[in-house]
Amino acid sequence: MYSIKLKTAGPDVVVGRAWYSPHAKTGSQAIQSIIDNNLESSLMIGDVDNWHAAAHKIATCAAFNTDRDFIFGTIRNPWERHVSNYVYQREKVLVKLRYINDGLASDYIKDYPNQQMPLDRLSRYTKALEHYRDKFFSTFESYINAVEFCSMPLRCTNDTDYKSLKAFTLEGTNMTQSMSSFYNGGDLAKVYLLDISNHDSILNFFNTNFGIAITQVPYVNVNPTGYHYREYYNDKTRRQIEVIESNVIEIGTKKIPRQDKHPLCEDD
Repeated sequence: MYSIKLKTAGPDVVVGRAWYSPHAKTGSQAIQSIIDNNLESSLMIGDVDNWHAAAHKIATCAAFNTDRDFIFGTIRNPWERHVSNYVYQREKVLVKLRYINDGLASDYIKDYPNQQMPLDRLSRYTKALEHYRDKFFSTFESYINAVEFCSMPLRCTNDTDYKSLKAFTLEGTNMTQSMSSFYNGGDLAKVYLLDISNHDSILNFFNTNFGIAITQVPYVNVNPTGYHYREYYNDKTRRQIEVIESNVIEIGTKKIPRQDKHPLCEDD
């Protein structure tokens, strides 16, 4: 996880830190590039395994100062984001299975050093990957159903319901977690979400909080497949995302405070 020292008004002024909570497929590599290239001297890097640390995990870590620090993250058009995530996560699962089935699991670690491939429990991991392939990524609709199911604890009415779903949710959360779930902090009052498509807002955010005058947001990860996200949806799945991502679509709710309202659900 990344935390960056905020701009100070003077040498004796105690300032807080901004913690970046990057959800997958929301432009996090572009934000990382801005930070790495402009704020290295103010940067503190936590556990690399926690790069995609959700807001509530950051807020409860020992280094987070609730009085001075705040958390920021990135969001994007939820319908577009879920197609992008489906394509990315599905391909990642299929590639891992190809390496394993060809007896090249150890080579996968060399070719993809930042990805997981636990050689000490490969048999169990292979079964998990096959489960993800068949249950989460067999079709786009199966993926949306998994996202919906993994978001269910947010809507559970009692503790028993929550516990019964917790194991399944944790199993699929990294691949199928919604933006609304990822950034939901309960009583957390210091979260700021940036629409990755609103470049002026991002430039202003970095200038205001860190005193850097960047002129553009880099395009780090461009869609190579040529797909258009609308091709994946029918009326049912489009409505599912509208419900699942309601906290992101309707920025400004109590669950995600301190936000500007972004027109993410408008047609483009």
